[in-house]
Amino acid sequence: MKKHTTTAALLLAAAALLTGCGDAGRTHPARTGSVIMPKEVGKRGDAAEDDLHRLGFADDRIKLRPEMHVFVGMPSHWVVDEQSVKAGARVDLRAKIVLTVHRMNHPWRHHDY
Repeated sequence: MKKHTTTAALLLAAAALLTGCGDAGRTHPARTGSVIMPKEVGKRGDAAEDDLHRLGFADDRIKLRPEMHVFVGMPSHWVVDEQSVKAGARVDLRAKIVLTVHRMNHPWRHHDY
């Protein structure tokens, strides 16, 4: 029996390592209430999404919209130009937040985002 327990523990540890760390694949459930909208303009797309998730916005309430009709595959390679809710405004957590973004040409050179 001990051998099976050890094998199960190793499999769970391997699965945790293989799935990686961070927010990838994690869902953010909807919350209720309202918050003060932070300034997201100038931040990378992934950082802006993380900020909004920490405030309580669900995944389906946050949209990264590129200036041109393309797919935003890696939010970390995009920078927020505009936000649909002005920074400092009170916003309901069920509101849809649209962040207009542009693609960074060389993301490895932009360490100040």
